[in-house]
Amino acid sequence: MTKILWCLPPLINKNSGVYIYNEQLILLLGKDVEINLLHLLSTKLRYFHQFFILPFVLFFCSFKYDKVVIPDESMGWLSLFCFGKAYVVIHDVRPLNLKAGHIQIMKYFYVRVSLYICSKVSKLIFVSHYTKNNFLLSLENQKYYVIPNVIDFKVENNNEPTKKIKKYFSNLRKMDDLVFIYVGSDEVRKNTIALCEAIAMISKTKPIHFVKIGRPINEEVFSICNDMIKESNVLSYYSDNDISSADLFYALQNSTAFIMPSLFEGFGRTPVEAQLFGLPVISTSAGALSEVLGESCYKIEKPYGAMEIYEAVMGYLVDNNKDRIIFKGYSNAERYNQKSVYNKAKFILS
Repeated sequence: MTKILWCLPPLINKNSGVYIYNEQLILLLGKDVEINLLHLLSTKLRYFHQFFILPFVLFFCSFKYDKVVIPDESMGWLSLFCFGKAYVVIHDVRPLNLKAGHIQIMKYFYVRVSLYICSKVSKLIFVSHYTKNNFLLSLENQKYYVIPNVIDFKVENNNEPTKKIKKYFSNLRKMDDLVFIYVGSDEVRKNTIALCEAIAMISKTKPIHFVKIGRPINEEVFSICNDMIKESNVLSYYSDNDISSADLFYALQNSTAFIMPSLFEGFGRTPVEAQLFGLPVISTSAGALSEVLGESCYKIEKPYGAMEIYEAVMGYLVDNNKDRIIFKGYSNAERYNQKSVYNKAKFILS
């Protein structure tokens, strides 16, 4: 049986897309290969551990294991210490944004160096064909693979949602109004300021509620969005930074439609999750979203500003055949079920 050492992000990031992607592959492959987990530290010593301890750990573990999986591109440089046994997961290859601030620019060049290193000494697993095609470095055909996300709630645990979120939605059932939901962080690329501007515009003429779930990675954007919604005419606003899977699923089950305003995605997991719950999705076609969603959603037109989001939502509201998009959503989500992804992952990693 193949023995794999699988590195994972810190446990505090367990709700992130990177963590969930790796966790679900591990659950799928657990019966076919022997997998041992190696988490990054969640303490202040994380980066000391990552840069000074982990290279030695991987060096010695490479003699013991057949394969070593590195969870994302930012850690790809660690493949140098794995003697050709490393498989690095590439989630997205973002373009340089000179307006993002000096820290983000430094991160961009750090990730680029890491990508260059891992492309030379390891095998690469991309989460989408878009991400693969967007990878600008020269690749040899035998060194890369595409394994998409698993979007299948049989993989998830079914814990009870919290009283907080149940209370919020129980009050909404009495009103029977529209509930729009967004799930994702407040990074600039997520375009949440334009989304909140659009929600504020819609709330002037339509009785709507807004649910916004995700980590405030960019505190300034997070604050602007919160202030904008609170000053709008939305009937109610639910915001939570980091919720459990049970709460997320409960929110999706009780919402009306999902909006994905992102300017860039390496895959785009959350709108497909929404489709599994029967929610119509209103989305841009940015990054991998065009590949991942195809024609199974209402399209937000370029340049993906507040007015374009507003017009897409209004188009959804006046559509008399919403079931058509909901059915397409179910069919699209089936492409990412356990069985489909399992066959690809087993071929590559077992």
